[in-house]
Amino acid sequence: MRIPLILLLFLFSLAETAAIPVSIDDTERSRSPRKVVPMPEALPTPARKEHIVRILQPAWPQKVQARREYDVEGIDVSHYQGKIDWEKVAKESGARYAYMKATEGGDLTDEFYSYNIREAKAAGLLVGAYHFYRPQRGVEANFKNMVSVIKRGDIDLLPIIDVETVGGVSRERFLADLQQFVKRVERHYGCPPMLYTGQNFYNKHLQGLLTDYCWMIAKYQEEPPVLLDGHTPCMWQYTQHGRISGVRGNVDRSRLISGSLGHLKIK
Repeated sequence: MRIPLILLLFLFSLAETAAIPVSIDDTERSRSPRKVVPMPEALPTPARKEHIVRILQPAWPQKVQARREYDVEGIDVSHYQGKIDWEKVAKESGARYAYMKATEGGDLTDEFYSYNIREAKAAGLLVGAYHFYRPQRGVEANFKNMVSVIKRGDIDLLPIIDVETVGGVSRERFLADLQQFVKRVERHYGCPPMLYTGQNFYNKHLQGLLTDYCWMIAKYQEEPPVLLDGHTPCMWQYTQHGRISGVRGNVDRSRLISGSLGHLKIK
């Protein structure tokens, strides 16, 4: 039986269709859920330990020691405080020492110095005295005024030279005269004086100078003073607005931050 040509062509077409694999067209593929496998370089990698950064609070190297030393506090006064009740200061304020202004420049004497030094010592406090250095008056005038009032036998603690101004003189003269003055004071009293100034004044004018001496540094903030030459002060005057029993109004307060009170006594 002969198969009609049109039928043969139809059967041949069916056979070819069966041999072609069925695929999902683009529209259907876009609707089907796919699992995306990231390339290896896109996988998250755990941070290595050396890359972990911890932010720490800044630490002051002497903080542990300082907490113990901070118990040793004192005050410094002048005629600005008027007449002080030193018995109250000694019994109620917690102060263990007191520095009194004695002299300034070439001719000024603090009117309350004699009273303060006598009464504070009688009340049981360790006492010291300070001279406010005026560079423009010269070494000789400053020296004569200081030693005429501050007597070695009257004080327990190292005398202080208060340096807060260059007095309009040249830097060279200021530094040379100050060093000469310090040496003369040391020879006269037989002990090294302590020096006083503010943190900013020290860092601007006095870095690296007289670092063999004790310094009291004024800084009226919560953190201790930082001297840019790395020198560590003996004392920190931390406020000029202290309030204590026995003193009307504000008073400067200070504390030890290195050494001990024994190191500051005149031997």
